Amino acid sequence: MARVRADLLVAGGGIAGLAAAVRAVELGLDVVVAEKSAVLGGSGALSAGIVWTAPEVETACRVASDGDRALLAALVEGFDAAVDRLRAASVAVSERWRLPG
Repeated sequence: MARVRADLLVAGGGIAGLAAAVRAVELGLDVVVAEKSAVLGGSGALSAGIVWTAPEVETACRVASDGDRALLAALVEGFDAAVDRLRAASVAVSERWRLPG
């Protein structure tokens, strides 16, 4: 078995694992991502890579009524900055789309 040296081992190549890996690389760490599947993305790969958030905190709270309001607010209010960071990391992200009406 080959040995690999790294500062951080991320267990799982789903959206959360990949986000953690990207942040660690931004901080200058050497990162290894271990994924059991043949492809990365986890359940995010099943959603065609679509990431959604509510247009405002109140809608997020209605949609995820059992959710933590502070975490939902962080998601809604930090969404655009997070997408900008993905683009800055050379991740292809489509333009924002909205439902008609």
